[in-house]
Amino acid sequence: MNKGLYGFGLPPNVATRVMPPRWANYRAYMVAGTYTNFIVPANVFQIGAFVIGGGGSGGASSGGAAAGGGGGGFVFGIIDVIPGQSIPSVIVGLGATAVVASAGTATSGNSGGTSSVGAYLTATGGSGGNATTSGATGATSGGTGSALNGLRSVITYSVGNSGSTTQSTGGGAAGTFFGAGGTANGFGGAGIAGGGTAGAGGGAFRVTATTYNGAGTGTANGNGLLAAFVSASNGTQQLLGSQYTFLDYLTNSAIYNGSGGDSGSPTGYNGGFGAGGGGVSSAGAATGGIGGVGGGAGGAYSTASTVGIATGGTALMFGGGGASYTQASSLGLSYAGAGGAFGGGSGGAVSNVGANATGAAGGVGLVVLVWTEGY
Repeated sequence: MNKGLYGFGLPPNVATRVMPPRWANYRAYMVAGTYTNFIVPANVFQIGAFVIGGGGSGGASSGGAAAGGGGGGFVFGIIDVIPGQSIPSVIVGLGATAVVASAGTATSGNSGGTSSVGAYLTATGGSGGNATTSGATGATSGGTGSALNGLRSVITYSVGNSGSTTQSTGGGAAGTFFGAGGTANGFGGAGIAGGGTAGAGGGAFRVTATTYNGAGTGTANGNGLLAAFVSASNGTQQLLGSQYTFLDYLTNSAIYNGSGGDSGSPTGYNGGFGAGGGGVSSAGAATGGIGGVGGGAGGAYSTASTVGIATGGTALMFGGGGASYTQASSLGLSYAGAGGAFGGGSGGAVSNVGANATGAAGGVGLVVLVWTEGY
């Protein structure tokens, strides 16, 4: 008998096996750590796996420049199995820890952790954002996805960068089933497709050749779907107030259609589902809007001349956090926005030379196993 990837007999008709028309069941690993307890259910002969690395953390600088962290890499593949088989260890990578720059210094961010399923599917974390006390930072790399030969229907994405800057940039987005994570080239964090520019967060999907849905230009507060996932009684996870399951967010692009949050002063409005949060520029305290699911958060730029505070927006899921930048001469505090859960990079933080700049953490990685009985 021919042996499968793990030494077991190959499932029936392995040479002609196809992905099921829909994945009916799943188990989501959403907390960093190592797991060894998954047993293939009865009448299941293939397991699909979505793997996302942890998001990198943005750099922090007092008086210089700081780039956002890179988004986590992505890989999907199908593993041939037999019922009762134990899946090799599942590892969910940590989101990178935040950094702080004391007055007059610069601290580069940390890389996100690697997520994997055994040795067969691996998604590395995004790199930490560079930081300088003067001059441009250079770009930040996103994570990469890879799979061993022998797996079927493999998809990998490896972008989610944060661009070079002489100020600060938002975090890169995670790669997903829908494509490479967006690149942040401005204060706004990147969405899963659109890049954040100026203060606006990145949108989830392209609308025209030059614009992205939810790029910080929609209605105030978008659709407002900003709740966290909760566990349902049947053991699945779903968004509070939503008809979708967690698996829908990984496989159904049609639900990423929320509008972006408008810019505001002093606070940017939150993005809707699949949209970017609004950016903001204020003469005093500035706060970027929250990025909706799949969208990047808004950046915050305080233009106050003496005392100013800038707080970048936080991304909810997959998207990059917003950058923070203040140019105040006497007291300019800066707090970057955190990367979205499941691979979002956090924004960079820049304060004036006499104050601390406080970065934020990257989003934790993710592994989701999916299967359908009879396949």
